[in-house]
Amino acid sequence: MYPTASAVSEANFFIVGDSIGTIRIFDFGREKLSLRCLILPEELKNDMVLSIHILDKNHLMLQASDNLIYHFELLGNKLRLCQSYAGAVFENELANCAISPDNKYLLSPS
Repeated sequence: MYPTASAVSEANFFIVGDSIGTIRIFDFGREKLSLRCLILPEELKNDMVLSIHILDKNHLMLQASDNLIYHFELLGNKLRLCQSYAGAVFENELANCAISPDNKYLLSPS
């Protein structure tokens, strides 16, 4: 297991995703980081977290594997899955999901 993606929020929290699909959210304290929330690999189907996009202080998007995107809402010390998007396979080609760098657009073929 090793970290594969991270992001820092203006709302004073730090998110780390890893190679087995675990997500950890830490709050910035005065002296140290404290664990705020933990999502276990089973919830992301053991998919590697490739990127994390913070939309605002309560919403974030995670890209897992090459064709899955999850939209989560942060409620206190819990993450609630709001929506998931999956890429598609056309004949033998995989059409990946993607999030634009400005977090405004989502590509999710169907």
